[in-house]
Amino acid sequence: MKPPAQHPESYVVLPQGPHKQTVIILHGLGSNGRDFGTALLETALPDGTTLRDALPNAKFVFPTALFRRSTMAKRVRLTQWFDIANLEEPSRRADLQVEGLVETTTFIHNLLQSEMDVVGPANVALGGLSQGCAAALVALLLWPGRDVQAAFGMSGWLPFQDLLVATDQPESEDPTDSVFETAEEEPMSPPERAITELREMLDWKPNQDTAAKIPSTPIFLGHGAEDPKIAIRHGEDAAKALSSLGIQVEWHSYDGLGHWYSAEELADLLRFLRERGFHD
Repeated sequence: MKPPAQHPESYVVLPQGPHKQTVIILHGLGSNGRDFGTALLETALPDGTTLRDALPNAKFVFPTALFRRSTMAKRVRLTQWFDIANLEEPSRRADLQVEGLVETTTFIHNLLQSEMDVVGPANVALGGLSQGCAAALVALLLWPGRDVQAAFGMSGWLPFQDLLVATDQPESEDPTDSVFETAEEEPMSPPERAITELREMLDWKPNQDTAAKIPSTPIFLGHGAEDPKIAIRHGEDAAKALSSLGIQVEWHSYDGLGHWYSAEELADLLRFLRERGFHD
């Protein structure tokens, strides 16, 4: 069994003041932490400042995905958090996504834990753009530890969302089901059952033997109404699926915006983070 591949070193932008918070942000398909992070932190907000100016005590961490053979790009090697067959319909050939999602989730969880050990769970945020959004959402749903303070995604989607929505239904009342239950077992809620289904789909085995749980982490999702790569309906569907699990989702769409972010969206994200304790 070959050892897991090592990710390139993350692009880290240190805080301008005392280190009080950490914001982890995942790039999109084919990009890397340095290029993505540099562009993001240089983008001016409507008031002329930047995210780094507005959050002087935050460390920004921009990891880089592994190079993988891309089914969508005819097996060319790209930086991607997981393989994908089609961006227009991200759920197509979902089986291709499993291996990368498992590896990426393990990597993100280790990164989350290392930052929580320094500043505490109440001072860590996780997010991403495009495929980075998708990877961040899966990592959040499978995170077994104390909840991340805030999460966010831009121009993204939720992998296996059909499974998560489909299992958010009342359990079957087939009387034969009780034959397979023990006296100690308690029935799972529909959201808990959904997360369990996601674990099983990915054959996910967390380090800790913990039951599936629904994160209490609030999530900000933003999407350009004119996105030509990941149609806005995929972002809307992600928001609905996460909300159906009982997760607090703040949804925003942006007229005239394509597959990227805007100053207005970053301003909304900053407000969202500040409302959850990320400030001076």
